[in-house]
Amino acid sequence: MSGVKQSSALFASLLAGFAVSGCANSELARFAPPGLVKVDRITDPEPVNPNVAARIAERKAEPGSGEFPVLSETPSANARPKKPSEASVEADLNALASARDTLESNMAKARAEAEAEAEDTRRLPERRDSLKVEVDKDAQAAALERREKLEAPPE
Repeated sequence: MSGVKQSSALFASLLAGFAVSGCANSELARFAPPGLVKVDRITDPEPVNPNVAARIAERKAEPGSGEFPVLSETPSANARPKKPSEASVEADLNALASARDTLESNMAKARAEAEAEAEDTRRLPERRDSLKVEVDKDAQAAALERREKLEAPPE
């Protein structure tokens, strides 16, 4: 036999020996992975938090708790919500329609203002150029006035 076959046969026989002896009786529970529930945990439960125990007792004391609902039964007429009257439904619809109209008019105003602001923003370069021309004209006029006011120094 090759080495691989011999080692796998030895491993299988060791595994079978552990299985026959049992982990609980042979004190091999410490080799069990942490996800497995060990025998000690089952026989010795942890103490319950008193707050949690009180909530569990409250829920068990409620009528109908812990029972499975019968899905074939329909709720009684008392448990069903009452149907609103036609007048209240009509009033609610009218209130919603007026709120919708108000909202639409406010949105139209806001859109118009935003469009006007965007148009002003688009015209900024034109305004800048026209203002620059006006500033240049004013500067030239001021320079002419200064030259005219200059008097030759007396000799």
